[in-house]
Amino acid sequence: MRVQVLLSVQRGLLGEVTPDLRAVAVAWSTGCVIGRFYYERAITDDMVECVNEIETSVMADFPDVEVRFAAVSAPEGTEMDALEAWAYVRAE
Repeated sequence: MRVQVLLSVQRGLLGEVTPDLRAVAVAWSTGCVIGRFYYERAITDDMVECVNEIETSVMADFPDVEVRFAAVSAPEGTEMDALEAWAYVRAE
C-alpha cells in the first residue's frame, strides 16, 4: 500500500505546493490514510482548502479507506514527524 499512497498524495500535490509548505508526512493502514501538511507559518483558510482538495483526490483513489489530512503550523526550525514516510520535503 506504501507505493499507492505515496503516488496518490504526490499526484494530489501537483500544482498545490506553495512556498510555505515545508513537508507532507503520511501514514497508512488497511482502513486509514493519514497525512500532515507542515506549513512554515500560521494556517490560513487557503491552506486548509488546499489540503482538503488533496484529501479529496486521495479519497477518490481509496474509496473504501478513511482519509484524514490536516494542515499543521511548523515554523522553520520546528521538528516535524515523518509518520511512516515523507511524500514531500522541500529543501531547506
